[in-house]
Amino acid sequence: MHAKRIQNFFLQNWLCGLAIGVICAANIYADKYHFDSRDTDSGLPQNSVKAILQTGDGYFWFTTLDGAVRYDGAKFTVFNTANSPGIRSNRFASMYESANGALWLGTEDGGLTRYQNGEFHSFSADEGLPHNLVKTIAGDENGELLVGTHNAVGRLKNDAFEILFKQPNPDRTYFGKSPSGLWFWDNTAYYRLKNGILETHPTGGALNSEYTSVIFEDRAGDLWIGRRDGGLYKLKGGDFQSPLQYFPLRENFTSAFQDRQGQMWFGTASGALYVLQNERFVELIEPQESSTSDAIAGNGIISIYQDREGTIWCGTFARGLKQLNREIITVLTTSQGLISGNVSAILEMSAGEIWIAANNVSRYKDGKFTNYAEAKAAFALAEDREGALWIGGIDGLLGFKDDKFADLGEPIRKLLGINFEIYDIHPDRAGNVWFGTNKGLIRLDGDGATKLFTTRDGLAGDNVKIIYEDANGDLWIGTYGGLSRFDGESFVNFNERNGLSGNRVRSIYEDASGTFWIGTYDRGLNRFRDGKFTNYTTAVGLFNDGVFQILEDRRGNLWMSSNRGIYRVAKSQLEDYAAGKINLVTSVAYGKQDGLLNTECNGGTQPAGVKTKDGRLWFPTQDGAAVIDPEAVSINPLPPPVVIESALIDRESAAFSDELEIAPGKNDLEINYTALSFIKPEQVRFRYKLEGLNDDWVEAGNRRAAYYSYVPPGEYKFRVVAANSDGVWNESGAMIRVVVQPPFWRTWWFAALIVCSLVGLGFLIYNRRVAVLKRAHHVQEAFSRRLIESQEQDRKRIAAELHDGLGQSLVIIKNRAVLSLTARENYERAFEQLDEIAGAATEALNEVKEITYNLRPYQLDHLGLTKAIESMLRRASSDATEFSFEIDLIDGRFPEDSEINVYRIVQESVNNIIKHASASLAKIRIKGCERTVEITIEDNGKGFNTGKIRGNGGGFGLLGIAERTRIFDGVFEVHSTVGRGTVISIKLPANQS
Repeated sequence: MHAKRIQNFFLQNWLCGLAIGVICAANIYADKYHFDSRDTDSGLPQNSVKAILQTGDGYFWFTTLDGAVRYDGAKFTVFNTANSPGIRSNRFASMYESANGALWLGTEDGGLTRYQNGEFHSFSADEGLPHNLVKTIAGDENGELLVGTHNAVGRLKNDAFEILFKQPNPDRTYFGKSPSGLWFWDNTAYYRLKNGILETHPTGGALNSEYTSVIFEDRAGDLWIGRRDGGLYKLKGGDFQSPLQYFPLRENFTSAFQDRQGQMWFGTASGALYVLQNERFVELIEPQESSTSDAIAGNGIISIYQDREGTIWCGTFARGLKQLNREIITVLTTSQGLISGNVSAILEMSAGEIWIAANNVSRYKDGKFTNYAEAKAAFALAEDREGALWIGGIDGLLGFKDDKFADLGEPIRKLLGINFEIYDIHPDRAGNVWFGTNKGLIRLDGDGATKLFTTRDGLAGDNVKIIYEDANGDLWIGTYGGLSRFDGESFVNFNERNGLSGNRVRSIYEDASGTFWIGTYDRGLNRFRDGKFTNYTTAVGLFNDGVFQILEDRRGNLWMSSNRGIYRVAKSQLEDYAAGKINLVTSVAYGKQDGLLNTECNGGTQPAGVKTKDGRLWFPTQDGAAVIDPEAVSINPLPPPVVIESALIDRESAAFSDELEIAPGKNDLEINYTALSFIKPEQVRFRYKLEGLNDDWVEAGNRRAAYYSYVPPGEYKFRVVAANSDGVWNESGAMIRVVVQPPFWRTWWFAALIVCSLVGLGFLIYNRRVAVLKRAHHVQEAFSRRLIESQEQDRKRIAAELHDGLGQSLVIIKNRAVLSLTARENYERAFEQLDEIAGAATEALNEVKEITYNLRPYQLDHLGLTKAIESMLRRASSDATEFSFEIDLIDGRFPEDSEINVYRIVQESVNNIIKHASASLAKIRIKGCERTVEITIEDNGKGFNTGKIRGNGGGFGLLGIAERTRIFDGVFEVHSTVGRGTVISIKLPANQS
């Protein structure tokens, strides 16, 4: 009964469907879309994209039959069994994100896989899943996970599965989409699982489920049913009792989606995409390279999705991923009736029609082209005050008025001859017409007289590309030799030497404030105000250094053309840059994905673009006239989420969460980041800084990595921010802490250890120094004692010699003198006493000499050190001990006041031999070397034990010798063996011989 009712209603309503069916708009400015493709050549692992989802963090995910794919706009990251533990199959199909941020992925043979916190975990039939083929995943009204498998519908709760419904026809069961709950069907009925209740709706008639290929419930609750045999149905409120609305689209429907604007999108097996706009379907078909059945089948759309920025994405059976970009540029070319695709100039006449120079000329009026072959090799267009059209080109100048052409070129030919080219025509306010040519600037006055201005007259260059008249009537002339201003009398020139960025000037624009904007062929844009130029190039954010035309829209943007496409920059940013408020400007570029057939624009012939009365901008290109409505260009207001993805330390991957730790000795750091904006991701811009190392932002352009060859030990903050293609910045960006661990010798504990060690070492050195000083003090005291003892012994010796020798001699002399006085009458006895007095006096005199010699030998002062030592040795030689010696001449080798110490060293050695050695033979060798004097004293005496030297007796003598040697900083050595004699070796530093 129900099926019969549906059939009857279909017969009544199909005409209504026709009335709101597909409409192919004839308006050339209707919305058009460009399909950007991504496939295995772009990084996809396989070209069947079965499901598309943008997760809460901003990443895109795609399911393919060879892995799950994450996409950031620049690169694809593939997760599969080879690189991701927890994945059991690479054949992914369905996908769903739950409220807690977990990503659920259904596979064809590996069960259900969950991705959360960077880890994968799979559930299979072994864990209670009804079947390992998971066809769909959805959420119910309570946020719990609904899973449709090959043979049952289940609910996952606390990681356990509860079977809600077993399918009677598993091989013929299909699933649809719903905001909450689940739709599915087989060849016998339609089913809806909602609020835990399973509804069953019978099949039949127009809604025979045998042919149903798609079911989609929109946010209003309406149910859309697509059939594989053609036709699309809508059930209001999902009520199978309600009237059935039919749309006669003869397609095999394969997917459906509702965007945020409420529009319904439908994909088909042929690759056609339909969107329902204002109750009318618009068909979007990607141009096909092949029309074979395999190619058409491969383009079938099996998934549709809209991202947060409003872009529609489609997954295909075998042709990868498609991104739909609305084309903001409409191109009029030969397919629309233009006479030629290579457009050189575009002019809007005061009456509103558009004239296009494209080798010949075409007039565009009321949506149609009229072509004129009479104008050949046309370059330049202009309208004079009478509304006549002037057309300039190679060796020619034409006028067009009242649908008639007239040859106006004779005055030019007379002036220039042949082989001239007219690039610009400017009728001025005084009634003159000016021409920019390849041979100079020409003025044609109202009387037909001509005058040529060239560099000889002061013009900046003879190749004149553009002429502009300012409010004062001065002409600004752009040439390939610079910019000239002409006041009717003389030229003032501007070029690279006085501030212009480049000499090949192609465009001049004066804005409402009187600021001039000058474009060059390949050296960027110039702002001229108050006699000063500001230059803008790609180095400061300009998209391209070619500026062929400058047009300002109503929003304050400057639109420019170049060899690489059309681009715009906010004039406010250009002003801020000139004022020093910002370091870079943001350019938004438009190319083929925006509708251009050829990105190469033409310039250097005028007008190289025009802003028409309706606000649209027209630019000449190599393949048609490009038309843009700036008011229809939407600005992406969403700042892109910024993610720091990975880090490499010395080219090895490093794990991190909020903090990246770098071990000591690691130098090379690479940080990879991204921004999740998918509208022209190649134009997303980044800047970053490592706070603590350099607090200035690094302008990275579109590079998604930061490099540091060396970061000193310390704690830093790495920050990165990004702007979308429209220059909207995410100023918060992303941040991680970077901790570079110092080597152990730069740690605080090592520094403390070093300080303590230094303190300890200093304490040890101090104590040792004190001990050394104490020992030196003790040695000095001992030496002083020995010196005093030596002096006392000398005094005793001298006293004894005086008492025993000289004293006794004087007593004898005294006594003999007394006796002589008492023996006056006995002369003979008196003479004897006098003779004895004389002998005693002689002996006393000899003793005085000996005492004097011992105190300081006179030979040392009169004969020198060598002779003094020889004299002393001769005197020491006796029958008891024979001294043999061999002495080099050493006079002058020592300072005069030090020679006595050398003498005493030898003297004390000789005294020791005489007094203690009991030697019969002693040998003394004094050798004069280049910088030293070496003394060797050897005897054959009784010797002694060198370990038992004492500070008296013989030991005192040796110590005295050692002390005197130390005064010289010399070397003293003694070798002795009991019973075998003694050898003393002394080496004294001396003056060079």
